[in-house]
Amino acid sequence: MRQPRRTEHMVRYHREFSYKGKNRHSGFSFLCTQDGIPIKDAWGPEAQINWDKCNSGEYDVIDHGVEKEEWDYTHPATIDCNRCGTEITLHSSWANSCDKCGVEYNGSGQQLAPRSQWFEDTNECEADVLNNYDPEAIYQDADLESLSW
Repeated sequence: MRQPRRTEHMVRYHREFSYKGKNRHSGFSFLCTQDGIPIKDAWGPEAQINWDKCNSGEYDVIDHGVEKEEWDYTHPATIDCNRCGTEITLHSSWANSCDKCGVEYNGSGQQLAPRSQWFEDTNECEADVLNNYDPEAIYQDADLESLSW
């Protein structure tokens, strides 16, 4: 495995303003430090205008101070393809294809059998697997007589 799956805890802070007499979440949110210092290089020009109007009293808003936002982000694992060496990101727990050669891997990085063999384990018919589960495609270009139903 090139890079194992890892979870990162994320934290960021916003200075929050809402319009007086309106819903608490109708207003403005500005990226800032934990101490409320604006991170203006992350803002666009309209944010700076709104910041100035919130702080000058031009907008009739309530300053709610600094709000903390937390979440976890999982970075998917990556592996090198056994066949061609291309880096593959394992987004899915079920099947992840190499963009270069088409070999598939599960979410743990184990190489999967070719799709033509999947129906034995998944109770799908051969046409389902060979046509990438597109029911309409089963009847297009398929030699139905040669399929083992």
